[in-house]
Formats: sequence, structure tokens, C-alpha cells
Amino acid sequence: MRMKKYVLLFVVYSCHLLQSAVAATNLLSIHLVAKEETEPWHTEPASLRLISPPVLADADFVSFDWTNQTFVITPQAAQRLAAGIWSRAGRAPTLLRDGRYLLIPFPTPFVMKASGESVYVGAFYSSVFSSSFRGPVVLSHTFVLSSSLTSNVTFDIELGYPAAWPGMADPRRERRIVGAVQNLFSHEKR
Repeated sequence: MRMKKYVLLFVVYSCHLLQSAVAATNLLSIHLVAKEETEPWHTEPASLRLISPPVLADADFVSFDWTNQTFVITPQAAQRLAAGIWSRAGRAPTLLRDGRYLLIPFPTPFVMKASGESVYVGAFYSSVFSSSFRGPVVLSHTFVLSSSLTSNVTFDIELGYPAAWPGMADPRRERRIVGAVQNLFSHEKR
């Protein structure tokens, strides 16, 4: 009985190490900021508490165009992203009459990471939000999702919402992100 306990502990510990190693190898990842962080916009990204694992990581990206600041993710990743945003808010998705639900129901802060390093704080946003935001915002071309979604979902990364603010630094083309994107898509993997 004691041996089984040690074997089980070893397996759990090994799985934890393996998961940590896999997570650390992501070239490009987006992490939602923990709900307890009340002012993530005014905090260095490396010092924020993040929700783990990342809401989007290497395998989720179908493409990422750093010059035009657009990316495309798989349908499964879009559903997981929506679930993460709703969960962070402590709510279940509000279903519309046809059974669909909003992809980005609330402004939601995230940290963009490149090769495991925090690069910038941004927010998932929707063009229907009335508040402005000074920083990178990710806007989806798709407003609602369904459980039967089969097509990829495209996003734009804008510098500020509703528009860029005068004199604002642009972290979206930071060298670490460009390098991570180039490494991620250097081989035709899909």
C-alpha cells in the first residue's frame, strides 16, 4: 500500500514537471490576468498574477501577422478563450436565443508573452464596449460563438480603443514577439 502511494506521488510530480516544461516551451502565449489584480493596466506585466495555463498558446495559432497585427486561432481555442473570459468574471455564458454566446463579453486584461517572457499588458475588447482603453486591445472579427463552431476565428490587435492615443509607445512589434512569431511559423506546421 505504501509503495502505491509513492508511485502515485511520483506520477503526479512527474506530470506537474512535464506540464511546466511544456508550458515553458511556448514561443507565443497569451495569459489572462488573475481577477484579484485590480489595476493591471498600471503594473509591469512580469509582476502580475496570471491564470495558468495560458488561454492561447503555440498550437492554438493558425497564423500570426505581426506587420498587420492580426492573428487567427482554431475554433477550439476560440471556445476555450470565451470560457476563460466568462470564468474569470465568475459567470457562466449568457446564451442568446439561438444558443450562441458572446466571445468577449467583458473587457478582459491579458499579458502577451514571447518565449516565456512577459512583454505587455493588453485587453480583450469588443467594438460594442463604451469605455476607452490606452494600450493594445484584441478585437475579434467574430462576436458570438456556438458549440458547433467549425471555422477559425480572426483577431486584430489595435493600439488603444477606440483609437491610438497620441504619444503612446507601441509594444505590439517588440522584437521578442517578432522573433517568437518568426520561429513559430518558420516551418509549415499546419
